[in-house]
Amino acid sequence: MDLRDVKEFFKDSLVYIVCAVLVFFTVVYVVGLQMVSGPSMEPNYQSQDILLLNKFHYRLFKPKRFQVIATQDRNRELLIKRIVGMPGEHIKYVDNKLYVNGKHVEENFRTGSDSRDFDLEFLEFEKIPEGYYFVMGDNRAKSSDSRNPLVGLINKDDFIGKVAFRLWRTK
Repeated sequence: MDLRDVKEFFKDSLVYIVCAVLVFFTVVYVVGLQMVSGPSMEPNYQSQDILLLNKFHYRLFKPKRFQVIATQDRNRELLIKRIVGMPGEHIKYVDNKLYVNGKHVEENFRTGSDSRDFDLEFLEFEKIPEGYYFVMGDNRAKSSDSRNPLVGLINKDDFIGKVAFRLWRTK
């Protein structure tokens, strides 16, 4: 092996290393895959659908109402849920209608089964604290979400990413 072969080897190796680092960075910090588990997001997302997450979105933009996110609950369980309540708001759900600060808010997506009524006060909050969000599954009758004290309000720091789109529908 002469010196030119050694230089060529290192040059080629450097290209592969840079590509591997870029792929690693993209997978860890920019995009991710998440599988829906359970019926809580029906009819919009089915159990075992594969979703593409934008992990970088909330580093640049603030969360908005009705965005679908991947997050973790207090037990570090992964959840796919929809943001319905923002910091500083009072949330109430009566007769399958969402009320924010006493005003009805039309939900522009399909929801599943009928839901039980609730008021944010059951979590002992008058308003959602800064940095926290109230999330619900689309299938309101079969969703463990912010209405469940074991899940509760979700801290923005626990957001994994915004659901960009469904990659694969299993059913």
